[in-house]
Amino acid sequence: GTTTLVESFRNFTLCGGVLMMMLQGRRGGALWRATATTTRNAHPLRNATFAVCCSQTWVSRPPSVFVSVPPPQGRWYTTKPTKETLSVVEQAAKVDAEAVPDELKQPLEHNPTLEASLPVVAAVVAAEEGKGADNTNDSSHTEKNTQPKPNSDEGEIKNAQIVFDTVWRTLVDTRGLENIIFPKEIIWLMGAPGSGKGTNTPFITQARGLVEAPLVLSDILDSPEFKLIKDSGGMISDTTVVAALLENLLHEQYRIGALVDGFPRTSIQVEIVTLLYNRMLAMKRQRPDLFPRPVFRMAVLYVDEKLSIERQLARGRSAIAHNEEVRATGIGNLLPVRPTDTSEKAAAKRYAIFKSHFNTLTSLQQSFPFHLVNATGSIEDVRQRILKQFEYQSSLELEEATFDLVNKIPLANAISVYARQNLVKRLDDYQNYKKGLFTKVIDIINTEFLRDIQQHAISGAVLVRTENPLFEDRAAVLMALDILSERGYIVSFDHKLERVPKRVDLQTGDLVVDIAKKYYFYVKFPHAQLRNDGDITGHT
Repeated sequence: GTTTLVESFRNFTLCGGVLMMMLQGRRGGALWRATATTTRNAHPLRNATFAVCCSQTWVSRPPSVFVSVPPPQGRWYTTKPTKETLSVVEQAAKVDAEAVPDELKQPLEHNPTLEASLPVVAAVVAAEEGKGADNTNDSSHTEKNTQPKPNSDEGEIKNAQIVFDTVWRTLVDTRGLENIIFPKEIIWLMGAPGSGKGTNTPFITQARGLVEAPLVLSDILDSPEFKLIKDSGGMISDTTVVAALLENLLHEQYRIGALVDGFPRTSIQVEIVTLLYNRMLAMKRQRPDLFPRPVFRMAVLYVDEKLSIERQLARGRSAIAHNEEVRATGIGNLLPVRPTDTSEKAAAKRYAIFKSHFNTLTSLQQSFPFHLVNATGSIEDVRQRILKQFEYQSSLELEEATFDLVNKIPLANAISVYARQNLVKRLDDYQNYKKGLFTKVIDIINTEFLRDIQQHAISGAVLVRTENPLFEDRAAVLMALDILSERGYIVSFDHKLERVPKRVDLQTGDLVVDIAKKYYFYVKFPHAQLRNDGDITGHT
């Protein structure tokens, strides 16, 4: 429809001319018209006229769409479409001419300039394909095959929105929107050569509670079909890469979360990550009961160039030595040896490629949590850095409404920040404003509590029981807790009401009981050290 065509051209600045879009459909002599409308005054297609032409003279070509754009001066121009423009337009919208709505199948008003431009475009297309303009009417002419290899990036539209929309429409058509449920959390991982992704990636999944193996893009694109493209020197198109990746992310085992290794790398892929997030967020708003709130994290395992090259070459030397031993003994399996692991120049080039990808990825820092992990040092050092970087963050993971509610309760570490200062102030206030009660509590701790504490010096823990009525006053309890805390004890409090049988009422037979109030202070402190930790026999 008109909207689809306008959307396809929204990124092009046209001051006049004719563009062609190849369509799948029937041949015939019909000429249809649709007027493009848009609310954006500056849009180049604001007053454009779309015409679908199935000219009988082009017997060797499928139907075509032409777009005539009036320039500011009001005149119509016919300009030669470039090869890139033709490719973009050709792939921007695959529309069946027979599927055009009836209301758009109106006879085209007579427009000599537009009609005169149609043969011009035909001649241009013929010239682009190696045919002469005079041969466009020759139905017996055999056209040169200029179709790109399937799934290769030859002639692909280098536009993130078009690539994403193409993949998304396919997903919706094949699965249905209600079945497009992506992982709640996706970690997009990139690692410098020699950063130890194989060793460190499990630490990331452990920190985030992900149980499924990472989705490694190079493994996804390792099918025979993709190998054929790569072996022929071609590049796999972004559309194919994105389609393959999203299909894998839709597998049910990744509903909780997934780690994607090796994507995004190019600027188009970076834009597609943002487009995917925005689409998932829109779906969540529309159906909060079905779609999860998306959580995207960008992660980079980083080492500097010098260390990267050293590690790559060391890995190559180790693999070669291992393989020599396997061949000599016949024991074990051969390890793959990467060409970049045996050449310093190749290793440096591989790192340069990583740097270019990393510079592209940094544009996402403003949109998503960005974890740059220093992968230098021991395995344990790197593990601790990863655990610290990927610790739980409620603001990112809880639903917005849920977070707004629980956020009313302060974090534990926020409470402890000023705990010492607050304790000091309370103790001074007790002395200044409640000195009598304060003195009595200190006396009870000295006479009752310390006796039990000293008896349990070896264990470092004691439950102090008391029925002292002083602790009916909650202020006395708080004072005892603060005094013991200031002295270095870890203390908690509880109390119980116990029914103590007293006598039996002989007239009624009821049991008469007294209510006893008992107070419990559980006190922990450093226990006495009887012997060295390593001395388990008792011998010196």
